Amino acid sequence: KSVQEIYELFLKTPGLPCLESENVLVEAVKQGVRNRLLGVRIGAKVYFDEAVSDVPPDSLVLRPEKAAAEKQAEAGVTAGGETTGEVPGGVVYPPGGEQAGAGAGLVSTAKEDRAEFPTPHRVTRVAIKAAVPWDKLSHIVKGVIQPLKGAGSDPEIIIEIKAESAGGFDRTTLDTRVRETLLQLGAEIKEFDVE
Repeated sequence: KSVQEIYELFLKTPGLPCLESENVLVEAVKQGVRNRLLGVRIGAKVYFDEAVSDVPPDSLVLRPEKAAAEKQAEAGVTAGGETTGEVPGGVVYPPGGEQAGAGAGLVSTAKEDRAEFPTPHRVTRVAIKAAVPWDKLSHIVKGVIQPLKGAGSDPEIIIEIKAESAGGFDRTTLDTRVRETLLQLGAEIKEFDVE
């Protein structure tokens, strides 16, 4: 995403910190680039593990592994077609072998002249059961449901609600408001026990 899109996300999303200005985000991006936490593409140039003086709003923020790979590709290929293994900014990835230290897991091959990362284990199914405070439900939608949906899933959501009242619940309220709301939402009521 661009820096501008990320800043707007902070402004629009409940629960995220309210940034004093866009400059706060820009400074965080600069620090992240220096500390190898992220990369940034400004125009055609990628910055990673180095100081960057200016980050315009249309700059694209990159994951560190993507930034490292693009930096390595940008570092060029020697005249003989082999990768140099050196990345500007002081990061060195030896050509043609497994890495040690900060670059562990990054492999450069002379045949393909590009960085390859081992494929992380992909999870194909997740089931979550959690007790969540009632006033944090909007955070569940933003932080749990939307990322799962964004990964191409139509998550099945089963809600378990337990409530007690010393004075007792009005049966009419339970039937006409609670149950009716669930039905109007298209929910399949699997259980509706009252005592």
